[in-house]
Amino acid sequence: MQARGVHLGYSFQPDGQRGADVQNPLFDLLFALREHGSIQHAARAMGASYRHVWGALKHWEGVLGESLVTWVQGQPARLTPFAERLLWAEARARVRLTPHIEALRVELERVLAEALDGSQQVLTVFASHDLALSELPLAPCQTRAAGPTSSSWSRSRSTSSSP
Repeated sequence: MQARGVHLGYSFQPDGQRGADVQNPLFDLLFALREHGSIQHAARAMGASYRHVWGALKHWEGVLGESLVTWVQGQPARLTPFAERLLWAEARARVRLTPHIEALRVELERVLAEALDGSQQVLTVFASHDLALSELPLAPCQTRAAGPTSSSWSRSRSTSSSP
């Protein structure tokens, strides 16, 4: 079995997207083939050439390691059972994930707007949640505040550190 993976991505465009519509050229192609029944009609509906659609189908078959279309010359293009299952699974995933995708899109638009806002300033904060910090000895400035006066602390500190 050939290894396969899904890679997600997003892009910034001059015009904003509304909704959670995620495009994938494979599914657009399979849907057009199923709807129009031939590579030529699917290509016309997609605004592409027959050669481009045929090449894209061969590309996706190579990537997936499975046939997507039953290739019989002179016959209408038919999606294989695998291609039909792909369309079904993608439609199912789209229904379940639409609210999450929309929330991600809105969040990314907010982040972009904040980054483009020149009045925003970035503050870097370093912190630790290490439980061992409470076991460390107190810093000299904290000891000084709890102990004798600062002048006597300095004297005692300087005399005790000499050999």
